[in-house]
Amino acid sequence: ATLVGQAGRVIAVSPGSLLGRLALGRRLSDWPQIEVVSGAPTTLPSTDVDAVFIGGALPKLPSAIRKALADGGRVVTFLGPRFRPQDLVCLVRRGDTVDERRLARGRAPVLAGPGGWLAA
Repeated sequence: ATLVGQAGRVIAVSPGSLLGRLALGRRLSDWPQIEVVSGAPTTLPSTDVDAVFIGGALPKLPSAIRKALADGGRVVTFLGPRFRPQDLVCLVRRGDTVDERRLARGRAPVLAGPGGWLAA
């Protein structure tokens, strides 16, 4: 939220329970530019998003996320195989391209549904 400023927009995608989303929303209430949404990583509410955090592993960046990012917008998520460590990456949209920078190597929960590993 600090990186995008007061005028920016941050989306946190939470595939978890309603209670988990409510708790996360309360912890983020000091930052009105952060919106917590429920569902698959492809269910972003709009375009021109400045930052997205997806707390799970994806096989690749879904095109819906790529299209939703504003120019200069960023996504932080895990990309890689299901049963081996994945890369924590920061992807930045610059015009029609998306640059990828590896931040760390680790393991994250595998996300289901559209854009994820498993059918919901």
